[in-house]
Amino acid sequence: MNIYPKLYDDYKKSIKSKNRILKYALQSIIGFLRDFEKQKYSKNTPESEKYSDENLIKVVMQSCKDTIEVTKSLTVIKPRTDKIQDSLDDYSTILGLKMTYLSENEIKNFESKYKKEILDMAPGWVTPVPRDLDYLGKDYDIRENKKRGQIKNKDPKGKHSVGTGFFVDGKGHIITNYHVVKDSNDNAKILYNHKEVETNIIAYDENLDIALLKAEIKNKTFINFSNKSPQKAQSILVAGFPYGKFVSDDLKITSGIINSLKGIGNNTAMLQIDATINPGNSGGPIVDKLTGSLIGVATMKLSKDFTKQAFGQESENTNYGIKSSQVKDFLEANNIKISIKNSKFDITKIEESTVFITCN
Repeated sequence: MNIYPKLYDDYKKSIKSKNRILKYALQSIIGFLRDFEKQKYSKNTPESEKYSDENLIKVVMQSCKDTIEVTKSLTVIKPRTDKIQDSLDDYSTILGLKMTYLSENEIKNFESKYKKEILDMAPGWVTPVPRDLDYLGKDYDIRENKKRGQIKNKDPKGKHSVGTGFFVDGKGHIITNYHVVKDSNDNAKILYNHKEVETNIIAYDENLDIALLKAEIKNKTFINFSNKSPQKAQSILVAGFPYGKFVSDDLKITSGIINSLKGIGNNTAMLQIDATINPGNSGGPIVDKLTGSLIGVATMKLSKDFTKQAFGQESENTNYGIKSSQVKDFLEANNIKISIKNSKFDITKIEESTVFITCN
């Protein structure tokens, strides 16, 4: 695996980086490495012996354990304030970054040994990808994992990401997930009538993971809100562009039911569904199957890998959306009038109201 060259190269790059989380994670590992050197070796010991993979794995493991210990005092505090949650998110990201220098089996073993501590710290945890799978430059971020379940490539100048959005009125206002456009530098575009159209971010709520975009167009169709509260076992449809255009540029629609009226950690702002959600579905509408009215916004899925490690079996279609009532409150707080209407389902309306979003 040859860990040290990768680790030290990343460490040198992190010194110039603006990413404080990345800096902290790598400085922590290097700190443990220096302590290990002083305790075990002399100045004349060859680097090949000091920095063997066997030694580096011990150092990284110790550094990961240290992060777990640091977070224990935070996870017992109830209720969790925003400040405490932000700290836990930071430490979760740090832990994930450190673990990328381990092999796939070592990561799984660590997760299995500390599954309770990890879940207490990060209920939406997604297994990190080993650094030896050659994704240098990409940073593990638990905040993104909680929302999209994938590796995030942080770039202070912006990054390429894709997602889904939908019109909520006839004036070009679009709802999507905030994590889809968060790093876009207000440069998100939608594909509308086979043309790329620029948008601006009008408002967002990072806690809810909702963003409001505005395109300078007058769209003819949009999705109405339901005048009824969601119910368990209610039949729903999810519209979106899973995996962007890699599969095709056609809108994909999956069906399912509402499994629960709460999300992870008893979050009552969310609901759980079994309709399939994949990266690229983020920000897409969840609608009632009979009326086509809005039930929620697709936002995340539970990691199969981690649930297998934590509970002994993979999760099956455990997906989550933000309730439409939260979206309604968000829009009204930003002076956007919505339409509440239950009518007969029209697939054409969903197709014309849902758009592909790309951020370069």
